Amino acid sequence: SGRPFAYVTWFREPISRLISTYYYLKANRCGGLDHVMCREYVINSKSLSQYFKNTEYMHHPDMNNLNVRLLQFGDFPDIDSTFEDCCGAAGLGDVFDIPAVEEKHYLVAKRNIQTKMAFVGITEDFKTSQDMLSSILGLPIQNEIHRNANSHSSNVTDYELKQLIMRNYWDIKLYEDAKFIYEQQKKYFTNIH
Repeated sequence: SGRPFAYVTWFREPISRLISTYYYLKANRCGGLDHVMCREYVINSKSLSQYFKNTEYMHHPDMNNLNVRLLQFGDFPDIDSTFEDCCGAAGLGDVFDIPAVEEKHYLVAKRNIQTKMAFVGITEDFKTSQDMLSSILGLPIQNEIHRNANSHSSNVTDYELKQLIMRNYWDIKLYEDAKFIYEQQKKYFTNIH
């Protein structure tokens, strides 16, 4: 429409986000949607460990480098073409065709957050992130902070933690990049206020 726009993004520490996602999907029965991966593998698993064992050769986007998948902005049709199908009504045979995230995907996502984002926020520093975004956009932002009630992170086994790290290696790297960008923004914001 020719109106000005800006890209902004928020990051949450990947391991806590993944643990929260798993238990949220399980408790909410996938939000009532017919997500094959969710229904067959999250809801039907007795534990996060069982989920990992049952999905050893799958790349469920919600649980496997989601941020890189989202922030590569369509540069890789192989990632984009399976993103919606895997979470929608695709047959179970399709879940094995979801590609793994590779370094090339990460590098494009990293470039995108470095060059295309007007703002990168960090949920662990939500209030400051919110104030910075308000200042950057010149818009008032509601000062309501959502607190996650999920307390499952303390119950994660060593095996589960290793799986979370292994399956989300590129998201962890991208989060570190995002934190670096955020800290640079924060220094600038602090100096002008």
